[in-house]
Amino acid sequence: MGVPGLAKRTVRFGVFEVDLNSGELRKQGLRVRLQEQPFQVLAALLERPGEIVSRDELVRRLWADGTTVDFDRGLNAAVTRLRQALSDSADVPRYIETVARRGYRFVGSLERAAEEAYPAAASSPLPPAEGRAAKRFPLVALSLGIVVLSAALWFAWPGGKRPQPSISVAPLTTDLGIQRHPSFSPDGSQVVYEWQRDDGQRHLYIKVVGVGDPIPLTSGASEEFGPAWSPDGRLIAFLRQLNESTVGLYVIPPLGGVERKVAENAAPAYWVIRRFHRRLDWTADSRYVVVSGPEHFGEADGLLRVAIDNGEKMWLTKPSGGAALGDREPAVSPDGRTIAFARGELAGGEKIYLLPLSRDLRPAGEPRPLASAGRSRGPVWSPDGKSIVYTNVNPGLTFGSGVSIVGLAAGDVPRPLPILGRNVAVATISRTGRMAYSRVVAEGNIWRVDFAEHGAVASPVRLTSSSAADGNAQYSPDGSRIAFASNRSGTREIWSCGSDGTHCFQITAFNGSFVTGTPRWSPDGKQIVFDSAAAGTIDIYAIDASGGSPRRLTGDQTHGVIPSWSRDGKWIYFSSAVTGRNEIWKIPCGGGTAVQVTRNGGLVAFESPDGKALYYTRNDGNSRLFRSSVDGSGETEVVSDVAVRAFCVAADRIYYLREGPDGSSSVRQFLMQTREDVAIASLPRPAYLGLSLSPDGKSLIYSEFHVSSNLMLAEGF
Repeated sequence: MGVPGLAKRTVRFGVFEVDLNSGELRKQGLRVRLQEQPFQVLAALLERPGEIVSRDELVRRLWADGTTVDFDRGLNAAVTRLRQALSDSADVPRYIETVARRGYRFVGSLERAAEEAYPAAASSPLPPAEGRAAKRFPLVALSLGIVVLSAALWFAWPGGKRPQPSISVAPLTTDLGIQRHPSFSPDGSQVVYEWQRDDGQRHLYIKVVGVGDPIPLTSGASEEFGPAWSPDGRLIAFLRQLNESTVGLYVIPPLGGVERKVAENAAPAYWVIRRFHRRLDWTADSRYVVVSGPEHFGEADGLLRVAIDNGEKMWLTKPSGGAALGDREPAVSPDGRTIAFARGELAGGEKIYLLPLSRDLRPAGEPRPLASAGRSRGPVWSPDGKSIVYTNVNPGLTFGSGVSIVGLAAGDVPRPLPILGRNVAVATISRTGRMAYSRVVAEGNIWRVDFAEHGAVASPVRLTSSSAADGNAQYSPDGSRIAFASNRSGTREIWSCGSDGTHCFQITAFNGSFVTGTPRWSPDGKQIVFDSAAAGTIDIYAIDASGGSPRRLTGDQTHGVIPSWSRDGKWIYFSSAVTGRNEIWKIPCGGGTAVQVTRNGGLVAFESPDGKALYYTRNDGNSRLFRSSVDGSGETEVVSDVAVRAFCVAADRIYYLREGPDGSSSVRQFLMQTREDVAIASLPRPAYLGLSLSPDGKSLIYSEFHVSSNLMLAEGF
């Protein structure tokens, strides 16, 4: 039911106040600039708090009869902008809850607000509705009032308990696109960061904490990323993509001016995934930059010290292992004598290590693991250098599940910081105790491209439409259904839908914060295998295609990810890093002893339709595609550049996706007999995670994947 008097009075929830008569949203008295359609969504939900407002009702409210637009996409965009204005999360909603396949519900606590409770803050008038829809506005002055979202956190200390100073969190940026890699000026009053705008341009910007719009620092055709402000405040270091295999290290004054190239380095592998990882940091004396990267393109990362004056290089840690391993995300301690960094397998195996440095900034011993941190990445030092804040890594998650802080002494117990939320990436802490970090939101839908006459490819058709991330889609053997992974229920689970994207239902129900994904149909269509971290490590499971109780197939000795079936249904292939790097293994479909297949690396594998050959890639970035016998012998390279997990094998050809340097994708066809390799379709949006061919050979399905992120500001460190 509605709130009494709602149509005539303002209402309050949390730190927000809404005046439905004037169409204004305020936060602690300050007007939040919100476009017309997001405000109408908010008004509709506030009129019926606690009730589900269907998507159809919202569409009718936002668009008049006869309007021709993409209603689903437009509504998703309006809800996303509303959540950004409210600093809300789809994964852990405080105000706006998504009800899968039905609509949205307001779940906050409403109260009537006296008209004089918050006097309107002085600000410029909002533009008309039609003007607001075409503009993007940053958040109003954060320095005038930061939202205190948590009370003091209590932690265990020797001799009793004492409260940690309260931490307050508020948005630092609210612009559309991807904002990441923040770095504070020495006094903590400004932040430099990387902003990938909706037009695809990725450059560096500087923003004052508080009032003011971001100011561009770099420009041009090339992309820049990973900025870091020098401790003396004179320079900002950053990386620029020079070509596919090379990046340049540059420095530029923070007030703008002439930039200078310091050195060239090999580009990192796994580039799609690692764009949210920190790439460099300064030494405390502002003379060197520590860069994470490989010695040669495609190899594992190491930590490289580069002199700013002359570009002289010295390896601090030597790259080793496969491209999924290596050392990355360097963070130099405030006293300059220790480097914290992440080491280990991506997406689940990372751990934080500490490298001691001598007075002349050379390694003073072997790196030691910060064992108490467990699976972790993204280390950043507290201002006093006595603790490390880091991102927790649940197995299989592309982004972290939360943030914790831990002291350096042996036996120190990590303390979670739930106030910072989930999906946190690339944090930084200023000397003054401010923390900035990216809050990541991932969305994706399943699309289909059909083959027309004479080999032509029709325009892509969207099959699923939600604000969730749907991926790793695969056709059933008879082509009537599609299995896919999605977080539309609030947790990552396995789903199934009709071949047209309708009649979706959830197959698994782990209801955990870990990842469950990569579904593959058995040849008879009765079972689905998938990977999940339900047991704390990523393992292979099987479940009846109609649902039921999952059965764990891999044991404690192997574990595994990314399964697929043999054509006769007797074996299940998967990838395991039990030998120190990912290799293809196989296990009987009912479970049992696993057998290693490849010896030179392997991650994603499919048998040929005749069951005589195995096709596989070696890593989760843009990877080469190899062919061998089903026992792993006779390995040969087939294709040089396959996007993340995106290939499928037909009788006489291979279809695969290739990612362009601008993030776009193309569908390509490799003919086995002639070795002709040509592009057959360009995709208007980036594609991600998987490619599947319909049994009749007439359609391909893939996932479009969209990531957005804003910077958050936390005070009180």
